[in-house]
Amino acid sequence: ASQTIATYWLPRRITSYHRDHPGIRLDVVIGNTQQVEKAVVDGTADIGLVEGPTKNPALIRQTVDRDRLVLVVSKTQELPDLTADGEVDFRALTWVVREAGSGTRHVLEDEAQRRGYRLEDLRIFLVLPSNEAVREAVEAGAGATIISEHVVASAIEAGRLRALSVNLPPRDFVLLRHSERQQRLAERALTDVFTGKQPG
Repeated sequence: ASQTIATYWLPRRITSYHRDHPGIRLDVVIGNTQQVEKAVVDGTADIGLVEGPTKNPALIRQTVDRDRLVLVVSKTQELPDLTADGEVDFRALTWVVREAGSGTRHVLEDEAQRRGYRLEDLRIFLVLPSNEAVREAVEAGAGATIISEHVVASAIEAGRLRALSVNLPPRDFVLLRHSERQQRLAERALTDVFTGKQPG
């Protein structure tokens, strides 16, 4: 599973599955979207959970939930300039971002493109390999980031971060499985938990 899903979405659902299937052992490996895609394609993982796009046509993608994204800065950071349209000027911000291959980074890439420029046009100060490291750096005043609300909700509530008014599209949490591999009963039951066909 990719980091956001594995840390904030998955634990409650795995616990629900374990209550009904105590004899099954689950091994969860955390990676970014590209790493999860490769694991499912290679067969080192039976299923994957990602929030970013995948490319391999052999994979079946099934949406299991939606995620809300927010643009956050430290409570002490000055508010950025606005464009003529009244939007936050992304080029006026210093950015803290996830590594290449991360679904969270892909959101920023898409949003920059939607606004008419490339990721390279932004002032990226710091690239970090985990959501928690990004959150801590932003709280310390290192810059801005776009990240899942799951990751920063408690920091926003506590006043350590503030969310800027930016309209960001939600993203899907997606289950991946290989189209040429037969699902076992235990795997199908786990998929049912993830898709909400069982309580939990």
